[in-house]
Amino acid sequence: MESGIITRLAAPAILALSLVLSISWGALFEAPGPGERLQPVGGASELVTIDQAADFLRWNSQAGVVSWVTITDWPVTIDGEELGGALRMEAVDAGSGVITLHETPRTLFFEG
Repeated sequence: MESGIITRLAAPAILALSLVLSISWGALFEAPGPGERLQPVGGASELVTIDQAADFLRWNSQAGVVSWVTITDWPVTIDGEELGGALRMEAVDAGSGVITLHETPRTLFFEG
């Protein structure tokens, strides 16, 4: 008897979890080298469009609200030590925005 109740309660929870997981999406843009323009990876340009300028990047989501933007910068060498690229994550919760750039990042990842 208890098994039937657990099954009936678990089924809606599993369905809700699968819906939440299916709603999430991501769009990756990557620069071939330092100072080069970001290029979409896979179908990224169908989810987010970007307009790059020298010191900023304007983006617009075609896939809904963007929750996070993750930016990975190029590695830096200081005193002969190679340091990993900086990682910035910004909580956005918007459908479009502008990101200030000091140089073209290595990668830009939008998550919805």
